[in-house]
Parts: sequence; structure tokens; C-alpha cells
Amino acid sequence: MFFVSLDSLESDELPTQTGLWAPTLDVVLRQMSSSGGHVFGFVTEGASGTHGFTWYEDGELRRAYLWQEGKVVINDGEPLSHEADMDDEEQRILHLMEKLCVGFESLADAKFQVFEYEMR
Repeated sequence: MFFVSLDSLESDELPTQTGLWAPTLDVVLRQMSSSGGHVFGFVTEGASGTHGFTWYEDGELRRAYLWQEGKVVINDGEPLSHEADMDDEEQRILHLMEKLCVGFESLADAKFQVFEYEMR
């Protein structure tokens, strides 16, 4: 799931171009943040113990983090000021989402466009 500030987009549609994400998706997320915007992407999947996020700012990937099967497997970039030291990785990601863009309870009313990317 991705959260993109609408102020940074020229249109409200995900570009058709196809790390933590596939290389083509990384290019799209960089482009979406290149006009002074921010993009927060995350994955959280309790059954496999996979929880991670990316933070794009001004066309650059600033932070990528992925926790899988009880250990950190991606830890790129400087930790963000809002990253919390928590035992529960899923709650850690949701806490960060709330601090950077929108709280989970407020998703329906948020002024953000949510994009879901399906790999085919």
C-alpha cells in the first residue's frame, strides 16, 4: 500500500510503468515524489512475519526497512526521526504511518490517494 501527497502529483492516477519493491515500481515511486512530495509505502503480513516500509522524498529513496522471519533483512538509509523502538514490527510500521502521513483510523477521511500495486 502506498500513500502519496496529492499536492505532489500532476494527476491522480498511478503511472503505468511497472529493494523492497520491484525496480520498475521503485522508479514510479521516485517519480511520484520528485516534485517536492513524499511517498510512504509499506507491507505488513503477519502470517509470514514480514513487515517493512519505504520513504521517498524529492525523488529519492531515503529509507527502506524490512523485517522478515524475526530479523532485519533490509535496513537502508538513516532511521527516520519518527521511527519507534517497538517489539511488535507491525505496530512499528503503523505508528510510523501515523506520524508521517495518516493514522490507520483516519484512512477513509485522509487527503491522500491510496494506490495498491499487484505484481502479475
